[in-house]
Amino acid sequence: MVAFIAAIGCGDPPADPGLNNDAVSASVEEPAAAPAIDAPSLREADLGAAQPAHRAGNVYLSGQPAPEDLAKWAELGVKTVISLRTDGEIDWDEAQAVGQQGMTFVSLPFRGADALTDEVFNGAREILRKAEDEPVVLHCASSNRVGAVWMAHRVLDEGVDVGRAEREAREAGLRSDDLLARARQYIEQHSTSPAPAEATH
Repeated sequence: MVAFIAAIGCGDPPADPGLNNDAVSASVEEPAAAPAIDAPSLREADLGAAQPAHRAGNVYLSGQPAPEDLAKWAELGVKTVISLRTDGEIDWDEAQAVGQQGMTFVSLPFRGADALTDEVFNGAREILRKAEDEPVVLHCASSNRVGAVWMAHRVLDEGVDVGRAEREAREAGLRSDDLLARARQYIEQHSTSPAPAEATH
């Protein structure tokens, strides 16, 4: 199963020619802040060639996997793989390879901070909120983009304070000051939003 949520991108690495053209468009409503909970801590994980690799509960954060890593991910119980990479960034069909392992592939492509739209944040958050029951891998090329998106989820959906969320995002791979600033902006704008609606895939 493949879900595709388009976001006009510019800025990080090149794009994923392997993105499935049969992808299904998803409509995502604006998510909301959640009350503080006992959020799982971040720790290193073994996801094969995908580096860096970390885990917080059932959310895995990583750089680009190799095709052979996907079987390992499926064995770990991963149900959904979210890629933040854009068309042309890899030279193999990741969507197809993920599907062959029985996992769902979701594309939320962006590169620079100006392409990190509310739609990207909202789409990722809607899926990450379900990770307790359906483990998820969120990846880009080097986990730089991943850190920014995950930071928003940590604060708004898991009740983690911004300082801790930022430290963990950097540990997970966030390096771009522009992406960090965009994540902070989104968090500030959405910290009092109503609860998110389910996406229709």
